[in-house]
Amino acid sequence: MPRAPRQSRRYHRPSGQTHQSRRTQVWIKLRCGGTARPNSMTVLERGRCSNAQRRDRSVRQASTIGLDLAKHVFQVHGADAEGSPVFNRKLRRSEVLRFFEKLPPCLVGVEVCGSARYWAREIAALSHEVRLIPPAYVKPFVKRGKTDAAGAEAISEAVTRKTMRFVPIKTAEQQAPAMVLKSRASGAAANAGGQRAARASGRIGDHRHRRPGKG
Repeated sequence: MPRAPRQSRRYHRPSGQTHQSRRTQVWIKLRCGGTARPNSMTVLERGRCSNAQRRDRSVRQASTIGLDLAKHVFQVHGADAEGSPVFNRKLRRSEVLRFFEKLPPCLVGVEVCGSARYWAREIAALSHEVRLIPPAYVKPFVKRGKTDAAGAEAISEAVTRKTMRFVPIKTAEQQAPAMVLKSRASGAAANAGGQRAARASGRIGDHRHRRPGKG
């Protein structure tokens, strides 16, 4: 007698609903503070939600943050009131301000560079206390090789020192004259270098065409 075909145990979704859309709906519902039935979530979704909740709790515990600036990907290191590390993560340029908007007011250390004062003004506008540190004063706090994670950790440790010297944060109006002077100085230096190179090439050419025995 032939066996009856086994019934498939696969979950049949309603028409018009895909696995990706269902996962996205559950994820959005949990991120927005809603509730979802545990049976309707996969193992991957439960893991993502627990990791996101754990990350949010660790971020809220941070009272000191070290920000290592870069062109595209920034590094942030957070420590609690006792100085213990809480998180160390990467942020893209478009995520930096959104990240600091969610944080309670805290102390933020930034190493001085070309764009440090711009980011200091933007972060300070979000009710954070920002301090600029010269790179020479951050270097002694680097515990291992020069990486973005190590640099952010060193900044967060250096900003809490009571004897640390900080650089004042200038406004855009205060930076404008300095940028004009620097551009003029760099242009003058480049012009002087070009003139020296031209004179040097001219002397070399004169020496080649000069006859021996005549001064």
